[in-house]
Amino acid sequence: MALNDTVAELRRSGADVISFGAGAPTVPPPRATFGALADFDVAKSSGYGSSRGERFLLDALCRWYETELGAVTTPDQHLVTNGAKQAVMIALLALCDGGDEIAIPDPYWPSYVDMARLAGVSARLLPYAADTPDIGAWIDQVSDRTKLVMYSSPANPTGAVLSLDDIRRLAAWARETDRWIVADEIYGFQYYRQARPAPSVLQLPADEAEHVLHISSASKTFALMGHRVGWITAHPNVITRCAAVASNMAGNVNTAAQSLVARALSTPQTELSGRCAQLGEQRDVLCSALESVPWLRWRKPDGGLFVWCELVGDLVGSFDGDAIAAGLLADQHVAVVPGSAFGHRDAVRLSFTEPPGQIRSGVERIKAWGERRL
Repeated sequence: MALNDTVAELRRSGADVISFGAGAPTVPPPRATFGALADFDVAKSSGYGSSRGERFLLDALCRWYETELGAVTTPDQHLVTNGAKQAVMIALLALCDGGDEIAIPDPYWPSYVDMARLAGVSARLLPYAADTPDIGAWIDQVSDRTKLVMYSSPANPTGAVLSLDDIRRLAAWARETDRWIVADEIYGFQYYRQARPAPSVLQLPADEAEHVLHISSASKTFALMGHRVGWITAHPNVITRCAAVASNMAGNVNTAAQSLVARALSTPQTELSGRCAQLGEQRDVLCSALESVPWLRWRKPDGGLFVWCELVGDLVGSFDGDAIAAGLLADQHVAVVPGSAFGHRDAVRLSFTEPPGQIRSGVERIKAWGERRL
């Protein structure tokens, strides 16, 4: 049973569960989205839509990225998808052939490996890094079969963020070696080092970005997870390849949901900044509380929604993340995600999406469990 389902089952039974497992914001969507579906004209919009996305959303994405990132794009550089997961799958099917290899950094978002398998390609793990990875090590570790490098920044699960210099280096390498970069940037607006979005591949000059794909969605930035709207942004020729796959997958993305997301893209910068500041405060609360747990080693993440916690050396071999997660849930009703889900057994991932009081209470339970069990 998935962790969220287990937590829900325990809560239905009356258990007081504190969950650090959420992979999405718990704040409501922005005010700009309120009433958007009520305003949607069902009579005029119930026919089949465009497999590339409705023009009103494509135009809204162009305005959004120019305002937020200074990135000038055109509608033919965007493809609307059923969430970021479908965007990743479309990219793999459009760019790879059976038997190819993709490279992903360790630790990784688990769906990358699953989708590689579904696409008929193998996954090569790049060197482990709990902090910002060494891009040179990535380039050194690919093989002749590697067709693309796929990563998230800010990263799930570590929160590490690639600098624009690293992004440019990767893009140049991809162009020179005829490979691809797929940048999953869905946490780009959960960035805490500066009051602006995280560095993005969309900030590359056009002549440096021909082998680069940007993937994002409305889920994390706007808390619109269930509406399943994502997108790919790339060179028009790449979008044409991806659109050929997308049209045979789902025909078109839900038109009402696209209308909702177009409304969300008009959210004022002040409101987005406030949402990010709230998450930043919750990150700080979690990190401050974790200082009382001596058997976990972690760093304050630059972005994303998670703190990646490694077990200290003397625990490794006696315990692993799976044992820690199972013990915390059974004994303290605290849910964390074991590191094995991300390819690294000696760690756990904690989100900071809950209110500060819940975060502090949850860490107190973690501390108490460790004092009794470790």
